[in-house]
Amino acid sequence: MLTLLKFSRPAGAWITLGLATLIIFLFFHRNILEANRVSFAAGGDGLKSTFGSLYHIQYDSSYWMFEGMNYPYGESVFYTGNQTFLTNCIKLLKNRGLDLSGHTLGLLNLWMLFSFALCALLLYLVMAELGLPPWYAVAGSIVITFLSPQWYRMSGHYNLAYAWVIPLALYLMIRFYRKPGYLVSVLFGLFVLVISFKHAYFLAMVALPWTVFWLFLLMCSKSLYGKTAFLVPHLLIQMLIPVLIFGLFAASHDPAADRTAYPWGFFANTTRWVSVFLPLMKPYGRWIIVGPVKTLGYVGIVSTLVFLVSAGLLILRWIRRGAREAFTVTDKFILNVLFLGGILCLIMALGYPFTWRPSILNYAGPFRQFRAIGRFVIPFFYIMNIYTIYVLWHWYTSLGKRWFGDFVMIALVLAGFEGYITVRDLPASYYNKFETLNDRENTIPDDSWVNRHDWKEYQSILPMPYYHIGSENYWIGDGSPVIEESYIASLKTGLPLSSVMLSRTSISQTLANLDLFWEPGRSYPVLERMDPVKPVLVVRHRKGILNENESRIIGKSVAIDSNRSMLFYRLYPDSLERILQEHAEWMARKAALRRQDTSDHWYYFESYDSLENGEFSGEIKYYTEFAGCILPDSGRFVASFWYEGAGRDLWPRTNLFVSLFDSSMTSYYYPQLDFFRETIMREGDRALVSVSFEVRHPGDVLKLHYINHILTGGRMRIDRVLVRRESDDVVLEDSGGLLLNTRPVVSPSIP
Repeated sequence: MLTLLKFSRPAGAWITLGLATLIIFLFFHRNILEANRVSFAAGGDGLKSTFGSLYHIQYDSSYWMFEGMNYPYGESVFYTGNQTFLTNCIKLLKNRGLDLSGHTLGLLNLWMLFSFALCALLLYLVMAELGLPPWYAVAGSIVITFLSPQWYRMSGHYNLAYAWVIPLALYLMIRFYRKPGYLVSVLFGLFVLVISFKHAYFLAMVALPWTVFWLFLLMCSKSLYGKTAFLVPHLLIQMLIPVLIFGLFAASHDPAADRTAYPWGFFANTTRWVSVFLPLMKPYGRWIIVGPVKTLGYVGIVSTLVFLVSAGLLILRWIRRGAREAFTVTDKFILNVLFLGGILCLIMALGYPFTWRPSILNYAGPFRQFRAIGRFVIPFFYIMNIYTIYVLWHWYTSLGKRWFGDFVMIALVLAGFEGYITVRDLPASYYNKFETLNDRENTIPDDSWVNRHDWKEYQSILPMPYYHIGSENYWIGDGSPVIEESYIASLKTGLPLSSVMLSRTSISQTLANLDLFWEPGRSYPVLERMDPVKPVLVVRHRKGILNENESRIIGKSVAIDSNRSMLFYRLYPDSLERILQEHAEWMARKAALRRQDTSDHWYYFESYDSLENGEFSGEIKYYTEFAGCILPDSGRFVASFWYEGAGRDLWPRTNLFVSLFDSSMTSYYYPQLDFFRETIMREGDRALVSVSFEVRHPGDVLKLHYINHILTGGRMRIDRVLVRRESDDVVLEDSGGLLLNTRPVVSPSIP
């Protein structure tokens, strides 16, 4: 029965490509026919990526800098998720006279979808190289493709949705193993260079199994090829030289030298055994209650069963024959090696050994940058399923039992059904139309404001409520309703956003922009980089709640237009200078009035004058109490303090504990806060942290502690701790001058 279908290997390749394309069209025909008007993502990272790609092609003056966010600094394209390789190709054609920018959205969407057809073709070629019959390789490649976890990446992480990457890497490794040659090595090197420019995670996901492949290749080179030295140039060409080229190029085009060395999310973005081997997101698996799914990489029920059987056989062989024989899981040396590489990818995706001893991560160097290590499940998925398809056929031919052939057919049907379940609901959820984004002539009422102004007179957009997510040290406004609207406004006007929704943004640039969000200090350093004459377009969402300084900015702005959801204002840079001056004058007047007030206002103030350097200093990595007092009565109180390290990587991620105890020293309030979330003001590298809390009884005890779970060393320096009633103002004077609620009372120099 399993030998009835016969056709040539080239014919199988064409059948695979055609069949995969046809199935994709049957599922996604609406998305394909309207590719230039549909977004796969309904919002979030996907819409941000769409915005970044469109802006980069249409407005950026450089191929390697994205100017659409983080104004006035911009950002290296390698930290944007803007599909750099493809968008730069479109941008290059545009600059050479072939303008496809009006079709960018369609090109990006079609390329993502067609990547799955290429994935199927490459999987077929891999299986053909392993000696599987063409008809069986066709079936196997189709079911693996439509079961792929990368289908889910199309909802947001577009750069990681390109399904051809891992299969091409595996195919080139197999081809090189069979016949080492410079053509394959050069192709592999170019491939590594391309995927590096697409997304550094692809480089890491390819590099891990490639490293295992080369370790075994070098160890067994004598028996495989009779010599070893000839492999060295290929080693350099395939990986080391391309990685060096990419690293030097990316570094030379990176204007920031103070990016985080430890992005958030390493442990939160691992995967779990159940997320890999159980159908948690399938209709027939929803009854399984196992806690958070984390990164999903389900290999399918067939591969799960084959994995369990293989694991059992491996253990038996290890006991009976030793480790060397145990890992000979098939009769194909190359598949055994790739299978081991896949297992290492799974181990990495699970977070081992870092989840056992988190402190190990502190010594992982650049590897810490790969914070979403659960993504390493992607190469494991492909390797495990290729292994499954192969061993099922191998067991069938070895056993020679007809009933096992029926079992193989049932396995293919079951895997195909799971692939169908994976994809069937995606076309509807990936069919998202943004009316205003498709309104290129700005004819609908909500877009009519665009044509009423000359946006060349403006220099940037300041969205409100402000958002800044990406420095990995400060997270501001991640729930702001203006985020998606600001993307649209930027694309309509061509003006860059001062806000950020990126990753690993420069810490100093982050602070310069956040100064506009916090209480006014002595100056706004960001103004030094801005045009002193051109106004800023302030874009405010009607439903957004503004903080005090955002309200000050709106007060200095002039309303120019509106639509159903947005209000638009003009703000001149000198108005920001005026805010600094008026706030300083207001502080001085308020301090003077308070000093004349003879009423008794309770407060607790600790300046640490008796300590060395007049400040508290303690190890940052330990749970440390730095202040405490007995509170006089119930009600709302505020605790504030200055700390040093606002501009140092990871220091703002220090945890703050505000503990309240009753008279029996029983704790009734113990929140874990973060320095960065409670920061309200900055002066250089020092920041003011302020928290409010409700006290239940007179005589309750307040204790303030900190700890940083990431840093391995360093001393936290804290000064000017003040506890007061929320309704009271406190004027103090120390060596630094006059203070109002520990804010310095100064008059900035205004030009």
